[in-house]
Amino acid sequence: MAKVLQLTLAVIKPDAVAHPLMLEALHQRILDNSFVIVRCKDLVWRRQDSERFYAEHSGRFFYQRLVEFMSSGPMRAYVLAREDAIRHWRDLMGPTKVFRARHTSPASIRAQFGLTDTRNTTHGSGRSPLCVLISTKIIITVRSQLISAVKEKPREGEDRRSKIIVACFFSFNRGTLNKI
Repeated sequence: MAKVLQLTLAVIKPDAVAHPLMLEALHQRILDNSFVIVRCKDLVWRRQDSERFYAEHSGRFFYQRLVEFMSSGPMRAYVLAREDAIRHWRDLMGPTKVFRARHTSPASIRAQFGLTDTRNTTHGSGRSPLCVLISTKIIITVRSQLISAVKEKPREGEDRRSKIIVACFFSFNRGTLNKI
């Protein structure tokens, strides 16, 4: 029986990208946990980009701090694939609150690398495939960048065949994505 791969969005936040050894360790953790790297993109957000991405948190006490932090430096965004990818990525990240992560999930990324609840190293899409599609659409311009990603030389750990499958997936579902 063929495995059904699920996609998820993983973002390595500016606090980790600022430290090359930490960034490399996180990249390796992704590979060691059986994720296929479909797409990897380094990006820098303006304040408006962060506001748009975290709009659902507007008005919450941490919103301004989060927006400022996410636009403070470079990030790395991944589209990852594996069976039950959303749950596996969320488990690997650990709880959002670093203190809680250190006590309940000491092997998680946030427990090992996180500094504060905002500077907690990683972001992951919500718990549903729709959240992944919305988040991925915000970060990656589907029509141009994913299709050009298929033509790019893969980075270490990336799988060109997976890129083609995902590009076809997004092309097939373009009507759905454009309505989001």
